[in-house]
Amino acid sequence: MHEPPEEHRACPHCGQQATELPEETSEELDVELVVRRVIHHRKRYALRCHCPGTPLLLRGQAPRQLIPRGTLSAGTIACVVSARYIWGLPLHRIVTMLRQHQAPVTDGTLVGVLAAVQPLLQPLYDAICARNRQSPWLHADETTWRQLWLRKGKRGYIWCFVGPDTTVYLFDPGRDHSVVLRYLGLQDASWGGQLIDLICDFLGSYDKAAKVAERHRAALGPLPLLGALPAPVPGDPRPLPG
Repeated sequence: MHEPPEEHRACPHCGQQATELPEETSEELDVELVVRRVIHHRKRYALRCHCPGTPLLLRGQAPRQLIPRGTLSAGTIACVVSARYIWGLPLHRIVTMLRQHQAPVTDGTLVGVLAAVQPLLQPLYDAICARNRQSPWLHADETTWRQLWLRKGKRGYIWCFVGPDTTVYLFDPGRDHSVVLRYLGLQDASWGGQLIDLICDFLGSYDKAAKVAERHRAALGPLPLLGALPAPVPGDPRPLPG
């Protein structure tokens, strides 16, 4: 509530008080980032009766932590995960932002947090992968990716599969056709030979995956097959096959 100064609410000549009118309202969006330290006090009680089967010490239970014995709350962990994987911020920048709000965290702490929450997010990742595999078409690509946990100088590959409503990133040490077959499940007994249009570049792994899948489905009957379609080249007037 904002009031004009009291000395201005009267006529400076005759002193008559101003009549109050209906107030004006306006709104603004205010974002306040607050980092606070929460101290949990657990009451303790001791039973002195020494009756058989009676616990000697009773202690109040603190709220369950997302990471056992961790120092970050579930809300803080959710903010870190969102900043890293939704907003795409690097860890050192997240650390800098938290430190500006007096949160004493380090890069190593956040690396440990992300490693600890990975098993919790695995069911969500598996569900996204399952929906991605059901797509009628997928854009696929791969690129080299150096990982610190691999041997010195060793690199793996990040594979990307983009469907109509899902995108899956997959790390694998290899770059051959087995990665495509394994991810799409084209060698599993449950595969029914359904159509999958794979829009990709001219990497031989995709063509070889299509040939292996064709041999694998030979006994499934005349069903549509995986089609490895090269991505269109800008300015190329030739239409894609199919």
